[in-house]
Amino acid sequence: MRDALEVGARHAGALEVVVCNDASRDATRELLAALAAHVPRVVVLHRARNAGIEASIRTLYAQDRLRIAIIE
Repeated sequence: MRDALEVGARHAGALEVVVCNDASRDATRELLAALAAHVPRVVVLHRARNAGIEASIRTLYAQDRLRIAIIE
């Protein structure tokens, strides 16, 4: 996350890092919520159940496409 925020900020005027929590049973939800609360450029998506990496990537892609459609 630090790398994405740091490198992205050097190369993009508008930056948003979208992360998908795939229903992890560890402290991922809490860690991402704390980060997003302090870094507005971080957007966290939470899946209700773990459906694998492909489903997470599809969720991220759909969210990105939705944001582009709203902005345009």
